[in-house]
Amino acid sequence: MFSVVITSSCSLVKSDICDQQTALDIGTRLMHDKFPRSINDSNPIKIYERNGLWRIKGTLPPGYAGGVPNVILNRKTCALLKVYHTQ
Repeated sequence: MFSVVITSSCSLVKSDICDQQTALDIGTRLMHDKFPRSINDSNPIKIYERNGLWRIKGTLPPGYAGGVPNVILNRKTCALLKVYHTQ
């Protein structure tokens, strides 16, 4: 006779589902969709976290004047809060 015991465990600690790379991917896609002419692959898109929000923004080459696209996402859920372009 055989006995089989199956056990499992689950963690009560929830990991962040909206990590920096996920937020950057979402923000970059939103920028390309909303402002396709404002994105230049040679200029990096920067991301930083502040006050529970991911802030993703385009950049300009040194010495250039103008605006850049910006995306703000919820830090925990990656929910879109705002997408806009500065001047």
